[in-house]
Amino acid sequence: MSMNHRTMFRSPSPVDAARAWLRWALDRPLRLIPVAVLVILTGGVWVLQSGGSDAVAIVTAEQANVLELLEQDVAKVEVRALSRRIPLTGNVEPRDWTEVKAQVTGEIAQVMVRPGETVKRGQVLARLDARELRARMADRKASLSGARAQLALAEKKRDAMRAMFERGVVSQMELDTALSTYDVNAASVASLQAQLDQASKALGDTEIHSPLDGVVSERVAQVGSVVTSGAKLFTVVDLATLELEALVPATDIPDVRVGQEVTFQVEGFGERAFMGVVERINPSTQPGSRSIAIYVYIENAQGDLKGGMFAQGSLQIAKSADAKVIPAAALREEGGKSFVYRITGDKLVRQDVEVGIRDTAAGVVEIGWGLEAGDRVITSALVNLQPGTTVRIASLDAPTPKP
Repeated sequence: MSMNHRTMFRSPSPVDAARAWLRWALDRPLRLIPVAVLVILTGGVWVLQSGGSDAVAIVTAEQANVLELLEQDVAKVEVRALSRRIPLTGNVEPRDWTEVKAQVTGEIAQVMVRPGETVKRGQVLARLDARELRARMADRKASLSGARAQLALAEKKRDAMRAMFERGVVSQMELDTALSTYDVNAASVASLQAQLDQASKALGDTEIHSPLDGVVSERVAQVGSVVTSGAKLFTVVDLATLELEALVPATDIPDVRVGQEVTFQVEGFGERAFMGVVERINPSTQPGSRSIAIYVYIENAQGDLKGGMFAQGSLQIAKSADAKVIPAAALREEGGKSFVYRITGDKLVRQDVEVGIRDTAAGVVEIGWGLEAGDRVITSALVNLQPGTTVRIASLDAPTPKP
């Protein structure tokens, strides 16, 4: 070889190198090489080989910069009514109820009602044996009648002594005696009148009356039993209006207002929905928790609901009739800001948004600004998305291309 003849070496192009590597791989005795993807970056060419196939596809970098999505990965902004609700649970109890107690000591002579019966205000529920009280009252009447006669006589004597004292017939001592006798008799009449009133009241208390309209929920009274004053005989509840006590996390209390609507269901009534409104809010948290009790007023005119039933529902704390709604999965957070990936034309755009009502149960959120009805957003949890990427949406029903 001549000294001035130089041997030149030319580096193979990336495509030539890829083809050479592919020929080498296919000529190997075992062709099932577990190679998924080989990327030759310097030439912008991707060589793809399936783990169990001889099929090879060469894709250019321009083709690889397309984000292909399924229809289920994309959602459109819808306009519809939306509300935010807080879940609630608790027992339904009567707002008004009372324990009917004996006012006097005595033996129960008669009981008129049983548990479950409806009663009216003032209706007699039971009677005590009143014979002793009637005799006592008759004695008080007789004593009072005699005292009044004595008082009338003392009054006449007082008036006569006063007239004679003015004429100088009797002394001051005799007049004072007459006046004192009158006062003593007047006090006796007043005392006996009070005793008669007390006896009359005790006689009236032998009849046990219902203090309200309602239903007898408990009966302790039994005929023949001797009860003392203050002993419980019945419990009467008013089922026309009920109350649901439920606990709300303290973090949600700022959004709770008196008059807000509560929807709930009760065990035993299937899917039937009942309604109520917030009537009161407890001013402090429950001991040992960070929750605050609220009290829901429930109309129950038909008496369908009973005391002690378990209720499960939700409190509506926000409502919008025409909210722009997207799936919650489309919303992303970064740096304290909310954004979505919107598809404009066939390009991917990062769009900042303002979030309104969140309906956790339905899995949707309201968008205040940043999107319009009909805009398309990505809902799947894809990572490393880049604005400007070309997007292609493939249908699951599209035919598979033939080889």
